[in-house]
Amino acid sequence: MKKRLLALLLSLLMIASLAACGGGNGDGGAPADNKTDAKDDGGAQQTPPPAGLSLTNVEDTLTVGSTGEPTVLDPQNQNDSPSGFNCMQMYETLIARDNETMEYMPQLAESWEYLDDTTIRFHLRDDVYFHDGSHFTANDVKFTFMRGKDCTLKAYSFEPFDCDASAVVDEYTFDLKTKEPFPAAFDYLVGNAMLIVGENAVNSAANVDEYGRNPTGGTGPWKFKEWIAGDRVVYERNEDYYGEKPYFSTMVVRNISDDTTRALSLEAGEIDISIKVAPTQIDTIENSETAYLVRFLNFVNNYLGFNCKKEPFNDVRVRKAMRYALDLDAMTEVAYSGAGLPSDSIFTKALSAYEPAPEELTYTYDVEKAKSLLAEAGYPDGFACSLWVNENQTRIDMAEMLQNAWGQIGIKVSVEVMEFGSYLEKIHNGEHDMFILGFTSGGNDSAFARDIFYTEDGFVGNSQGYSNPEYDRLADLAYVEMDPEKRHEYEIEIQNLLRDELPWIPLRCDEAIYGVRSTLTGMDKDAQAKPQFRNIRPLA
Repeated sequence: MKKRLLALLLSLLMIASLAACGGGNGDGGAPADNKTDAKDDGGAQQTPPPAGLSLTNVEDTLTVGSTGEPTVLDPQNQNDSPSGFNCMQMYETLIARDNETMEYMPQLAESWEYLDDTTIRFHLRDDVYFHDGSHFTANDVKFTFMRGKDCTLKAYSFEPFDCDASAVVDEYTFDLKTKEPFPAAFDYLVGNAMLIVGENAVNSAANVDEYGRNPTGGTGPWKFKEWIAGDRVVYERNEDYYGEKPYFSTMVVRNISDDTTRALSLEAGEIDISIKVAPTQIDTIENSETAYLVRFLNFVNNYLGFNCKKEPFNDVRVRKAMRYALDLDAMTEVAYSGAGLPSDSIFTKALSAYEPAPEELTYTYDVEKAKSLLAEAGYPDGFACSLWVNENQTRIDMAEMLQNAWGQIGIKVSVEVMEFGSYLEKIHNGEHDMFILGFTSGGNDSAFARDIFYTEDGFVGNSQGYSNPEYDRLADLAYVEMDPEKRHEYEIEIQNLLRDELPWIPLRCDEAIYGVRSTLTGMDKDAQAKPQFRNIRPLA
């Protein structure tokens, strides 16, 4: 449990780091300023490039504008978005996920099967070599899992697996054990913590820091070439790659932390891909003949949290009254500048666990009903409280709209803006009344959100201080249920229970927005903001 709490804390800290380097809406960055192309079914939408354009005068180099500089190029020792994004270019996992269909597909493992509810046997490729020339075998898989469980920053990713009991069967067969039946195993396995590293490469480095600056233990289509601190990381095509090789021989990932500068660099032809498009540049790029947008829902859910251990928020009638007082779809459309979609669940609409709310749990804008519920709860004249946000303009705008709406039913809200580190510390100490945050799911599975409402003594994992034995029961059942249909029934029950109890007011599902040169295609729609560029090609 402590490791799962650490996972949630690190997820929040990652939101802070993304905000600092221009991340997406739910993780602290500024949102888009026009309506989203994403549909209510959560499907990814790509604005097609203008017709009639052809590839001209393009050198054999792909240049990507990233939101910041990595700290390390070591999968098990990275914990910030630029580092994880760069690692995904060089390393590979046992299995991969098709970001269009969300189905799992072979990568370093050719096939797999369950031997029992806690043992997955992986049959590995026999034609894979690491960038240092050493041969990939099951020993490297075992080495990665043993290494991962002992790496503080990523230990939580390996916590569900019994790494010690997992075994090398032969050179190309590996048995992975979980500590209990764990249906989320495959979604954990596609995460960037699970990228396989070569034992020889890691052990040949002088120390772990040296390896993280000069990595040669990947198997992917791009090989590390050089890292110019403060400027760029350069990769070269892996000519010995077992699969389809990238079109470009060189890839340069430039560190351009300013959103506007990055978008202008795309328009000017200085970069081919912008990892994030600044809101002020969206209309320009949409009308441009030199670039186009790729937009899709990601795994970030923005929400308002109550302190359910503190009066009056410990009364569900008060929480419901506050929800009925909000014309939330219209408010979030303005606050998040049209990016994303309205949220009505603890699961963002990009997750397969998401299920739309039934009619009886759909909240409408009803001020009179809000006032009636407040009076029933003993607050006919309202009350005074505070709403905390960090230094993020989108969240400040949202908080001020909430403040105005709740004023109409007599609730006097003081909006307090805090530095992010102090903000999290005070929330984890349970000092808050209400707060606004974004939760980033670690993958396409409900297991990543399990502890958000799980009964705990402190507020580190369960920032709402919410406690309900029925939620705990359902969350425990869903966590280990191997039958997909039965598991989804539990997920639906969980969503509807929390819609009724409202420890959160879900606000907005986030959206990823990338800019791509009009002469290129093949942008990866990765909902975890770790796109790969192996498939970028010129338009035919």
